[in-house]
Amino acid sequence: MKEMHRGIIVGLFGILGIIFAAIQKAMYDSGTGVTALANMGLTITEVMIITIVLFTLVGAVFAVVKP
Repeated sequence: MKEMHRGIIVGLFGILGIIFAAIQKAMYDSGTGVTALANMGLTITEVMIITIVLFTLVGAVFAVVKP
């Protein structure tokens, strides 16, 4: 049963990452942070993927650490 709870935690963090990526896309479309991304040489797709992966990794760490 604990393994299922851990999977749910990772899944929820992944969904949270998708939500934050959608927020980033909306901000990018409205013009917020466009020059910052251009200065870093990143595209919005790369930033969204990084956000989703990081949220999923944080969820995995949180699920493993949680008793």
